[in-house]
Amino acid sequence: MPHNHKTNLVLCLLGLVVATHSHAGITEKPYTFERNIKHIKINADTSSEETEELTTLINTQNGVSSAPDDELSYNASKETLTILEAYTILPNGEYIKVPKNNIHTKDQASESSHSNIDDTKVLVIIYPNVTVGSKTYYKSFRKVRVQAIKNQYDLYASFGPHQRLDYVEYNIEFSPKLKLFVDSQKLNGGKLSNGKQGQHRYQYTYTQPNALSKESYEVDAADYSPYLHFTTYENPLAFAREFEKKAKPKAQVTHEIQAQSDKITLGITDDYEQAIQTDGTI
Repeated sequence: MPHNHKTNLVLCLLGLVVATHSHAGITEKPYTFERNIKHIKINADTSSEETEELTTLINTQNGVSSAPDDELSYNASKETLTILEAYTILPNGEYIKVPKNNIHTKDQASESSHSNIDDTKVLVIIYPNVTVGSKTYYKSFRKVRVQAIKNQYDLYASFGPHQRLDYVEYNIEFSPKLKLFVDSQKLNGGKLSNGKQGQHRYQYTYTQPNALSKESYEVDAADYSPYLHFTTYENPLAFAREFEKKAKPKAQVTHEIQAQSDKITLGITDDYEQAIQTDGTI
């Protein structure tokens, strides 16, 4: 049945009400990233060293239970990760050092029943005596011997609107022998003068004093957030080609897998039913 003008008006008003209620507003988060500083050095062979400092302020009781630990992932076959310092800062200013046995490494939890095969580990820091108003702090050193794709480098960091960031600083330098494409958006800073050995140097800072609540049906925050990007790939197509070159051999069906599939689907002619039978079993 066609709408009359009165019906259209009601629908428009309802639309305005929905739009008003779905608009993002400022929200209090359980914790605040008070200070995050990174120093990244990229060598001519794309190996790299990174020092990071992160101070997190615990705002609420929920933050005490949801954010007292830090978990840093790394690939054990390609990089090393060391905690140089870690402590809790109480509201009265007292520093409590994290005991050595509160820092340990575990395997990354697998999202499927299959065992973890990419050698990803997680370094866990358990902070003592965390209360509302406390701060947690760590300083880490990460050394990457080989990148995920050998002789290629890709660093992308975006800063979405849903987390309060009091101060973020990235200091990046790379060898003059290495060609990197650099891009950034809505960040303070940029290129600095070259270093004594001709290395290219950049510094970016960012502050986000308020965290916004998420909106219904919003696009991925990375699509519109401030970001920085340092990469050896001239464009996304170049990355796709390199990724395909690396991934294609691993996607080949081996004789063993084919034999197992044939055994499971013996007597089944329907493609859909074959897919159901082999899903999660190979």
